[in-house]
This record gives sequence, C-alpha cells and structure tokens, in this order.
Amino acid sequence: MFDIKSDVDSISDVLSREDIAKTYGNKFTNFVFNDILKSYPSQKWSMENGGSEEKNAGMVYPWFFPKLNRGSIRSTETNSYHDNVRKKGVQCIMYPNDNGFEGFMKGLHESINEKYCEIKVGAKELEYKFKDNGVELDSIVCEGRNITADHFFWCAPPAQLLKMFNKLNIQGKPQKIVLGSFVVENEIQHQYHEILVGSSEHNINRISFPGLIGQRENKQVQVEFYFPNGEYPEDEKYWFEIWQESLLKLKLLEPNNKIIEKDFKIEFRGFVTKDDLQETTERSMDVLGEVGTNIAIPYFNFGPENINRVVPGVINNITRIISEKK
Repeated sequence: MFDIKSDVDSISDVLSREDIAKTYGNKFTNFVFNDILKSYPSQKWSMENGGSEEKNAGMVYPWFFPKLNRGSIRSTETNSYHDNVRKKGVQCIMYPNDNGFEGFMKGLHESINEKYCEIKVGAKELEYKFKDNGVELDSIVCEGRNITADHFFWCAPPAQLLKMFNKLNIQGKPQKIVLGSFVVENEIQHQYHEILVGSSEHNINRISFPGLIGQRENKQVQVEFYFPNGEYPEDEKYWFEIWQESLLKLKLLEPNNKIIEKDFKIEFRGFVTKDDLQETTERSMDVLGEVGTNIAIPYFNFGPENINRVVPGVINNITRIISEKK
C-alpha cells in the first residue's frame, strides 16, 4: 500500500491528508484516516460531530507510518518528544524495576515522613463544605471526620471540579475507559512492551505487557479501550469474550496457555470533544484561575499524556504551589 515519495519526512504540525500523502502516498494515507483513525471511537465521534481530521490525526501519526528520516522539527513539546522517541528507537520509561508503576507509588509512600502528615486511602464517601463565596473549600467530611485546611489538591478529573463551579464549557460528552488484565500460566514469547492496535476489527486501542516493563516474567497482558459514554456495553463478560478472541487472533495468547487470573475495570476518563484537547485544557485552566478557589490541580490535562511528563509535572507543580502558599 506504500508509495513512498521521499526518504525524508518533512511533515510539520499540520497533519492533513494532503501533507502526509506528499511523503507516504495517497493509498496508505487514506487507509490510515479512513480505517485506523476511525478505530478509535472517541476520535470517530469527534470527527462525526464537527472535529477536524487534522486535530485528531495525532492519535495515528507518526505511529502507524514507516519510520523515515525527519526533515523538519515539529514545534510542540509533545510532538518533539514523540519524534525523538521514534528517532532513537529507545524510550526510557520512568518505572521502577520492581512492580512497575505500583513500585513508584510504594516508593513515594515509604519516603513520606508520617510524623508530619496522615495518609488515608480507600475513603469511599467525601462531603465538600464550601465557604460562603461558593468556590473556596472550607473542609471535607471523610467518613464522619471533618478535615479543614487552607489549601486542597484536587486529584480527580478536572472536569468534575469545573462542573461543581458551573464552569464546564466543553462541547462534548464524558469518555469511558475499559481496562482488562489477563495473567497466564506460561510466559508469552515476544519482545514488545506495548502494541498499538489501530484496527476496527478489535475493540482494543493499546496492549501492554507489565512483566516486560517491570523486568519480570512476561505472563500478564493488559488491554485498554476508550469510547464515548453510552456507546458500548459495560458488561465484564462481554469484554473478556471479545478481548480473548482478539488476543488469540493476534497470536498474543496461545490456546494452550491457560488463563489463571483476570481483572476488569471501567471508569470515566476525560471527555470526548470536537475541539482540540490541548486548547480545551488551556481554556479550562484560565477559567479555573478566574474562579479564585483554594483548590489546586497537580496536573491539569484533558487529553492523553505521557507518564514521563506527568509524574515530574505533578511533583514540580505541588512543590511550587506549596512554596507560593506559605
């Protein structure tokens, strides 16, 4: 399907069919836009509701195209980062060797001196009490205990906080993510940490292998799939059946490799919108700044983001905000 016009990829930040086809030819470029891009339900919804192909194409370019020498530097930090990773062929993922990202969280927890703070997990019911102005938080009631503070960090989705202030100006609908995990009896034989699927034949966007990422036995497969709320069933049995069928078809699971453990999660994760997610994030940050609340968000973002940026960003923002508030 490839008709490579040049051995140099000079595509800039504009991801139109025309610009991409100048390098990779029309046939494969059209296939990417017509099939691969639309295998992402949220991008498909966005385009069907007025979103541009160019703004959504970052989900598939450059990942589904052959790697060529880059002839121009793209301007945004995210694009530049992606191009660097692609050029080097090696990505340093900020996971500890033991237990992957869980190990990172455990390390943070163990390094905190609880003489100066209290860590509570698993609180299921929270009640927010606001001051008379309706935007500054006075206290939080947690399992019958009233907790007061001068400043609060909001670690749930930003959209929920904006909604509480009646400031949610996003034209779209909530997005859900379904996550499935399979643990098998014998090691899976391949070299990949992660696979992007990009096929309407499979209701999977990404497949990852935590064992390889954490440098352990490669016996776990995780799959994820994003979609606009209400467009797919939420039944665990439905998802495991189609995922298992897909993983067998993709030869990532073998029929004789017994599945010994499964895990399923479904939750709201961000928004589906026809607008550019970065522009939506920046606009919403400005709105929240105008509210004048004492609630701060450690890392404000509506779109997908790389963990290598998020973790340092969270730490940097929290320490900066605490320093400013002293």
